[in-house]
Amino acid sequence: MFEQFQELTLYNSEELKVIDTVGPPVSEEGAATPRAFIAGFTPTIRTLFFNSSPDVIQSALGFHSPSRPMHERLLLDPHRALALAPAMLGAAVEQSRIAVIGGGGGSLPATLHHCLPKSAIVSVECDPEVAEVAQRFFPASMRMRPPS
Repeated sequence: MFEQFQELTLYNSEELKVIDTVGPPVSEEGAATPRAFIAGFTPTIRTLFFNSSPDVIQSALGFHSPSRPMHERLLLDPHRALALAPAMLGAAVEQSRIAVIGGGGGSLPATLHHCLPKSAIVSVECDPEVAEVAQRFFPASMRMRPPS
């Protein structure tokens, strides 16, 4: 089954690696699972790794299509846990200010922005290379900039 997936390295430096994992096209009978995919679409998951910990995914982002990221769905359990509090509080945080320290690929702040569009969300990433890679390879509804 896994031989149907292909990995494409998009970026590789001494510190970071960005990989796209491309799956087989979704068939008509498989189009309902997962619901985010449509028949005929080839699912892609983009991941960001620190080369010092190559078995740990720092950020992950799925795509509905090559130009349309899935910001409404978090792929990593730690990000889901961090997003749980605002989700549980619902309307109480709808217009709040949220800071994400260590923005990485930006999947958590982008999803929070998607789910809480009236909130002010600030993401801080202290590593200039991580911020640059996030802007280049992880399309987000908001952009991080490296510290000046």
